[in-house]
Amino acid sequence: SGFGKINQVVNTTKTDTFSTTSGSYTDVTGLSAAITPSATSSKIFVNLSLYISGDTQTANNFVKLVRDSTDLQETVLRVPQEGQGVYRLYNVSMTDFDSPSSTSSLTFKVQALTNSGTLYVNRAANQGGISATTTATLTLMEVLA
Repeated sequence: SGFGKINQVVNTTKTDTFSTTSGSYTDVTGLSAAITPSATSSKIFVNLSLYISGDTQTANNFVKLVRDSTDLQETVLRVPQEGQGVYRLYNVSMTDFDSPSSTSSLTFKVQALTNSGTLYVNRAANQGGISATTTATLTLMEVLA
């Protein structure tokens, strides 16, 4: 009768920044978490929140949520073609209710790529002389079935 109960929670918080110029998916350092489900029937509720930016107008910046080698979700942000775009941060929020059917350790991680210029995580591309940054979180919850 434990159906729907949260059995365990794993949280990772990234407070430093990350950048990439890669056109191939690259792991966002410090933004991964591992969980070992207690039963193959368990579900893993995944919640991701981070801010990204880019230094090139009209660049397509992609963010992907991955479990081991399985893609769970992907999104794209296109930097607007206007002069202030490089000063802005854009929120990327993903949730996933994953059914891994496993009792082995599972690693969830975030990957990013850009098709032009530099993609930044946890900071604006142009900080305007202000060094303010943001925080990213990746939270995993085992839900008993």
